[in-house]
Amino acid sequence: MSVLLSKLKERHKEYILVSETLELMSQANENCPLDHVKTYLLSNDIHYHMPVFYLDDYFKIAIDPSEESIRNFDGFGSTHHELTNDKVSDDAYFLIELLNDFEPIQEFDIFAYKRGYHYIANHSVGKFTIGEKVIGLTEGRAIELLETGAIKKQQINNENVVRQSKAPPPPNHINIAPTSQKTIDKVIEAEKSQDTNSIVNDVYGRTYDINQHKKNREDDYLTLGETLDFLNHNTDVNTSSYDHVKIRDIARRKLIAPCFYFDGYVGGFRGGSDDGFYTEVIAGYFTYRSLAEEICRYGDHMKLPNDGVMIYSILEKKTAEFVDNDNVFLFYDKPQGLNEAERFKLAHIDADEIRFSKRALNSYIASLTNTSQDDTPAQNDSELLIKLESAQTENDKLNARLNKASEIYRQNQSEIKELKSQLEKANADRAELKEQLSNKIDAPADDTILQTILDDSRGDHAPDLKHAIQLWIDLYIHGGIKDDSHSSKANIWIRSNTNYAENANSSIGRIREIATPLKDFGAKRSREEEK
Repeated sequence: MSVLLSKLKERHKEYILVSETLELMSQANENCPLDHVKTYLLSNDIHYHMPVFYLDDYFKIAIDPSEESIRNFDGFGSTHHELTNDKVSDDAYFLIELLNDFEPIQEFDIFAYKRGYHYIANHSVGKFTIGEKVIGLTEGRAIELLETGAIKKQQINNENVVRQSKAPPPPNHINIAPTSQKTIDKVIEAEKSQDTNSIVNDVYGRTYDINQHKKNREDDYLTLGETLDFLNHNTDVNTSSYDHVKIRDIARRKLIAPCFYFDGYVGGFRGGSDDGFYTEVIAGYFTYRSLAEEICRYGDHMKLPNDGVMIYSILEKKTAEFVDNDNVFLFYDKPQGLNEAERFKLAHIDADEIRFSKRALNSYIASLTNTSQDDTPAQNDSELLIKLESAQTENDKLNARLNKASEIYRQNQSEIKELKSQLEKANADRAELKEQLSNKIDAPADDTILQTILDDSRGDHAPDLKHAIQLWIDLYIHGGIKDDSHSSKANIWIRSNTNYAENANSSIGRIREIATPLKDFGAKRSREEEK
């Protein structure tokens, strides 16, 4: 390779080939088969945590443009593609920084197998105590700790550094996080079989039946309207009909449970707040304690509780995490840290998203047939029966009116919004017209005549009349010159606003006298006689 290309490759120290990463993971686990490494990484959702970068013909490494800003619920397609293909691309890279932050890889200290030795703590270094392997160090930080004696090098046995050429060992030889690999093997085996009791132990010590997801997917979930029709059609005709209020009351008594569908990121704290925040993609139905109260409310949306929701039924997921967790949070994008978790948290769902499990409804209906008949009114009490029938008839009428009103309310939501919008526009138009009208009222009625008088382009233009009018407007409307006699103020104005010479006494006096208010007439000046 030329010197120039070597310099270009120097820029890529922060990246490592995907194929080399798989080899290092294998070496860190007794040279296990690479297929087991791929399975382990995919089972730990590496394709939701990091993309693959590709090297182009100009030695530039970049992510696929389609994955730069949006990660959908299928994760990074490039990562999934490379780890499911038989052969990894020669130009595919991981970013080392992301690998160091990925816990399922971090624990194996794979980069020690690249350099040939581990770093061992001589005394406490961060979270690592004396004698422990110190992992996740940058090259500069490692040099600094070596120089201070905080860490030392421990050579790795050569038989683990060089990949063996013999045939791969059997599957039970794999040493990748024994508990998690055991989970992977069991999941694969269970998916191949039709065993309905495929109980799996996951890496958190919990168990769950992976075939339960399939059973859950066989259930139907009915809308609120469909639930009313289903119950009214399948229950005893002698019982009162079902409406929104009755459904809510049954749900309050925990005989049936309302829920809603969500497919996306679900997160929560592992064990406790000190164990870290974990998210994974789950498809299923969720509920919360006050959801029953939303059945009889008619808003556009429902607010999710701040302390999280409960899993009602899981349709698809990867691990047993959250299986028995009552406080999980839903996110519209994968959060990186608690700050993003707060921003990405789903706070509302549409009001018409309430669903009921058909399987649960059938169980509820079956329970009604087993109810004791002790509460049935005595057949010979005809008067009581008549009152009961009358009350039931009235109740049915009220429920019918309530259902009709509720339906009308829902149908008119869009019309109400449109009317509100029109009203706001009408108010804005009205305010604008009032302002225009006010401006018209404030303007002098003879504004056009005044402009004609002041127009010095007319052949009959009277300049002294124009000056006298402008003088009066400035002094007594605008108040341009204050606290003086009319004559004094007028003289000042005339000198500033006309081209008359100071000795043009006749013209100056004429302009001043024409603009003199009646109250300032002198004793010798003639006044109009009253007629």
